[in-house]
Amino acid sequence: MGVSSDKMQFYVYQHQKADTNEIFYVGKGTGNRAINKSQRTKYWKNVEAKHGRIVKFIAKELDEELAFLCEIEAIDAYRRRGIKLVNLSNGGDGPTGNKLSEEAKRRIGLPKKGIPRSEEVKNKIRQALLGKPSSFKGKHHTKEAKEQISISLKKRLNNG
Repeated sequence: MGVSSDKMQFYVYQHQKADTNEIFYVGKGTGNRAINKSQRTKYWKNVEAKHGRIVKFIAKELDEELAFLCEIEAIDAYRRRGIKLVNLSNGGDGPTGNKLSEEAKRRIGLPKKGIPRSEEVKNKIRQALLGKPSSFKGKHHTKEAKEQISISLKKRLNNG
C-alpha cells in the first residue's frame, strides 16, 4: 500500500552563509518554509543579516516522520563534525503549521488572553529561569529609547 502524495510533501533543508558557504541551520519544512524569513530565532536572523544565505535541500518528497528523522540525523552529523548551528534543538520537534488547541494550551500552561497563569505554572517558570543571567545584563537604554518606553507605557496605562 503506497503513501499518498499529499503525505510526501515534506523536505529537509540547510541554510549556508552566502559569503563562506558554512552551514548554519538545518530544518524540516513544507511549502515555502525553506525560503521564508518569518518565525526564525534571533540567532538565525543575526547570521542571515550578516552573511546572507543559500538554501540547499538535503532530502525531498518525504513523509513528516521521515523528514523529522532526517533533520535529527543531519543536525547530529553536523554537530559531531564541529559545525556550529543556530538550531536551538536537536531537531524533530518543530510544528507543522498547526495551531495549538485550547486543550493543548491548557495542558502546557499557556494562559488564555486575559487569564493569569496559576501559581504552580509561575513557580515552574521561576525555577526554570533561576540562575540564568538576564540577556540585558550590563546594557543600558539610550535616552531616546527610555523616552519611547515611557510614551508606550503611558499609552498602555491610559487605554487599560
